[in-house]
Amino acid sequence: MIKPALCLVISLILAVPSSAVADALVETFDGNGEFNDVTNRTNGFDLSGWSVFSSDWDVTGDKTLDGVFTFAATGKPGFGGHSETLILGDLQWDGSFVQRVEVRDFSIAATDEGGREEARLLFEFSFDLADPRQKSLAMCLCATNSISLPNISVIGGDEGIEGFLRGWTPTDNFSFEIIYHKQLSLAEFRYDDDIDDTIPSVELNLDKLENINIGHRSVKLFVNALGSGASVSAALDHFSMRSLVPGDFNYDEVFDFHDLAILADDIGTNEPRRDLNKDSVVDLLDTDIWLHDMAMTYYGDANLDGEFNTSDLVRVFNAAEYEDAVDDNSTWETGDWNLDGDFTTSDLVLAFKDGGFEKGPRVAAAIVPEPTTPSSIALMLSALFLTRSRRSRRLSRDGS
Repeated sequence: MIKPALCLVISLILAVPSSAVADALVETFDGNGEFNDVTNRTNGFDLSGWSVFSSDWDVTGDKTLDGVFTFAATGKPGFGGHSETLILGDLQWDGSFVQRVEVRDFSIAATDEGGREEARLLFEFSFDLADPRQKSLAMCLCATNSISLPNISVIGGDEGIEGFLRGWTPTDNFSFEIIYHKQLSLAEFRYDDDIDDTIPSVELNLDKLENINIGHRSVKLFVNALGSGASVSAALDHFSMRSLVPGDFNYDEVFDFHDLAILADDIGTNEPRRDLNKDSVVDLLDTDIWLHDMAMTYYGDANLDGEFNTSDLVRVFNAAEYEDAVDDNSTWETGDWNLDGDFTTSDLVLAFKDGGFEKGPRVAAAIVPEPTTPSSIALMLSALFLTRSRRSRRLSRDGS
């Protein structure tokens, strides 16, 4: 049975005008937006539909947006606790999505002062806020006095709750990502331990997720602290929800080397997220689609600037991994264009057969297709081998 207080919260949220249907929803929390939350305690949201709640407004006070939304919860003696909740309600979103929340100035504690101590930060997407039996997807960072360090758990999918990164030492800035693949019936959970660097988020877990109904979909961000030694604080810096882009395997909105590395790892498998042509195997045909239709470039484009030219050849040969004796040491940037882990003659043949050498950007080249002939491939390879051979002899003489 749903408690009366929860019914009131849900009814208030569902009464708010729905967030507009869009390819992307972005909240900056900078206070310059035109929308207030449902309680009218916080104004300046970029998105309509936010609701701010507290278990004790005398403790929380009114919230001010100044580039972040600040959460803070401190427990009380005995079983007393404090919670704060931010909900984006009744989302009109029925397809796949990537959700990301960025957190700064994070701290969490549950000191051992006897009794139960617990603090947590929760990021949750609900498929139907009005129906608690419906499935939800969540990531939770929790600290208790029964473990020495916090841990991250993911909640959702058909597998229920699974814990990860136990004993993790939290940084003061990080992000959680929840990805829903509707056509594949998959839920993916990702984590980035430093939102200021260029290293992509990492996958924590992948769950099957079936039999989803359309309902009052919502996003919830929640902190609570239980017990006098428990506390948690966090500054929400950015929230976004956007459509999935095929081929953007790490969800950073860029087609780059990170995506190719992920694709290379899954070559020869039936990983459905990389199977772009839906033939139940990840192979060179999927790489064709990624290069030609998504990244809009050619085999041989080592620096992924959109064209295959002499500078790419100079780059890969300077890396000195061509036909070396080290297995699986090459990447796309160093000449492994067929994603088998090594830079060999087969990579060069593949690149020149693709027909993009010195044709400029692929869009322009596609107007007047001019495939490279076998004889021109042989001529180019002979020139490359001759250059490499002369360089090797020169180095040998210099070293003698």
